[in-house]
Amino acid sequence: MPRVYTNEDCPLHGSDYCARLNMESCDTCTVRGRNEEEMQLLRDDLDAIAALMPEEGLSELFLTDKCVLCKGEEKGARTWYAQTDIGNAQPKRKRTTFLGIKREASAGSILPVQLACCDACRKRYLTLQYVAPVTAAACMTLGLVLMSIRPIREPLMAVMPSLPVIVFLALTLAGVLGGWLWRKALYKRYEEKTEFSIFRIETLQRMRRLGWFELYDGKNLSRLVFSRKRLRQGLYTGGERSSAADMSSVSAGCEEE
Repeated sequence: MPRVYTNEDCPLHGSDYCARLNMESCDTCTVRGRNEEEMQLLRDDLDAIAALMPEEGLSELFLTDKCVLCKGEEKGARTWYAQTDIGNAQPKRKRTTFLGIKREASAGSILPVQLACCDACRKRYLTLQYVAPVTAAACMTLGLVLMSIRPIREPLMAVMPSLPVIVFLALTLAGVLGGWLWRKALYKRYEEKTEFSIFRIETLQRMRRLGWFELYDGKNLSRLVFSRKRLRQGLYTGGERSSAADMSSVSAGCEEE
């Protein structure tokens, strides 16, 4: 259902800029209260971001009923939205460090991305995310429990006073190594069915060529959070075709006026 924006005094009211911002209402819009100079800077930023977007926009990644993370012809049904943020160095911005030194920010633009995801792909993502730390924590806990049991600890201390500590450290190391090997084996098996790097998805591949990158580098596993519901508001989170061409036509119309 299209949203209705009531503040007709807003310079962006009814424009494609407003649609791209996709705020929940005029009352929650971050644009509210800005002067004309600030509004023009906002338009310039939105124009710069539009020039870095693929023609079809992002809506096809989350409006589809099929999981976009599934590999192969058979796609699971969308039951989740996998969400993360991506960045682009454009437009160039300066930031001030805690020492007062101005330097160029690594991300001039930040964009939320949400992907249609099935139960199976979410399960594989979460398994790979937690299998190593959980295995390490379990082995460490086992070591603590075993070394707290007197019939086990005292015979070890009789052999060598420091042996309980050595056993504990050995179990911890075994957990770290075992978790890493387990994750590696699971990754090799799971990657045949699930795409674990979002920039291997066709639409996002084109965005990568336009300079977009993951803000939270997870190496071979993108860092995603999962939600049953879509993002309620935010840049390019609506169902519009977010094309640079559409934005250019809006800008041209403003200049003609």
